[in-house]
Amino acid sequence: MLCPLDDRYKNVLAETGIFKCMTEYEYTQNRVYVEMSYLKKLVTDLNILKGKELEELITFDINFDINKFEEIKHIEKTTNHDVKAIEIYLRNIPELSKVKNYIHFGLTSQDVNSMGFMIDFRECMHIVLNYLEKFEMEVETLIGKTTGIVMCAKTHAQFAVPTFLDKEIYCKYIKIHKYVKKFKHILNNELTVKIGGAVGLLNAHKIAYPSVDWITFMDEFANEFNFKRSKFTTQIDDYTAICDVFDCVKNILFQIEDLNQYCYCLINDNYFTQQHNDKQVGSSTMPQKINPIELENAKGNISISTGIIEGITKHLRYKISYQRDISDSTIFRNVGMLFGYVLLISINMKKGLSKLNPNIQQITADLDDHPEIIMEGIQTYLKTLDVEDPYNKAKEMSRGKNITLLDIHNFIDSFDIQQNDKDFLKTMRPCNYVGIVQDLQFFY
Repeated sequence: MLCPLDDRYKNVLAETGIFKCMTEYEYTQNRVYVEMSYLKKLVTDLNILKGKELEELITFDINFDINKFEEIKHIEKTTNHDVKAIEIYLRNIPELSKVKNYIHFGLTSQDVNSMGFMIDFRECMHIVLNYLEKFEMEVETLIGKTTGIVMCAKTHAQFAVPTFLDKEIYCKYIKIHKYVKKFKHILNNELTVKIGGAVGLLNAHKIAYPSVDWITFMDEFANEFNFKRSKFTTQIDDYTAICDVFDCVKNILFQIEDLNQYCYCLINDNYFTQQHNDKQVGSSTMPQKINPIELENAKGNISISTGIIEGITKHLRYKISYQRDISDSTIFRNVGMLFGYVLLISINMKKGLSKLNPNIQQITADLDDHPEIIMEGIQTYLKTLDVEDPYNKAKEMSRGKNITLLDIHNFIDSFDIQQNDKDFLKTMRPCNYVGIVQDLQFFY
């Protein structure tokens, strides 16, 4: 085992379909498909073949399988170059003999690698997006469970004012959702590929067929795969789109961690109870415990994932020498591991949140035990009655003290104000000093 994704978490991830992405087999298959698609467009647009011969080429299918993959890998042992091995394999196919000189015509290996990789990359993004959206739905369910529950909000880890539990979770949700939407937008609109010859100027194409509009040709070819073609490149794409994806994922993970830590605090405050399975063990020695292991697993994997992302983006942005070195190839072969961890985080967060339920008894007890959280409202209302410096008077009465609702009522009675104002202030409770939540538009 080189990674727990391949062992401990293998069964969990197998259900997602991620293991069929980013494999050497899949990557090779994609590049064979790219080479064949390019060959067919080239031969068609340049009128290299016509009639029946062209029709036979267009309908020809490699029918890629494990035997063909192993044959290509065998050739690679001699070439020590994966794309050249694919080219040689294709040139040896009898059905392609008449057009073998147009296989890989004018291309550099990175033209094929870029498209082959991005096909897999996009497939992985779809899988990850699917599980992020499932996780979001679980957050929405948790918000639904907590609708209308007034609780003590803590600022600076101290009881401060009343708030609504669903609103507090929603504040975490909208930050996650913002970046999930951005992730989806990049997936559907901004993925780019490089296909422009050795250094992006289509030199060989232009010298061979100077009258052909090669820019349009290559743009059309990229569009066949629903990618945008980068116009200005070195031998490689600038990787902006890929880095944007990773930056977006990193921001999603930061926001998930924020929700994770908040839920962890609410468990600690006993505002959330956890469903449990009687057959499972919380602690090997402390039988009373129900450990939030899914939240803790996700937290650890967030640290791993964000570290990987920072390493990848730092390298792709400015650590490649001259026009290209193959260090980017090594980087990309590890992208599947990153997506695996993101999936594991999404799965564990979903599972962990599904176990949470609001503990109304504890939430209500804290509201009853901390009437001081309405002092903000009282001193603010007193200001409207022209009471002299009500903030400092309220501070003197309440700061650092365990006061009761009776103490607050006595404080109200100490002011020379109208009785109806006193009566109104005395109706104030932690459960009804709740602001404008009814005017806010939640997603539901």
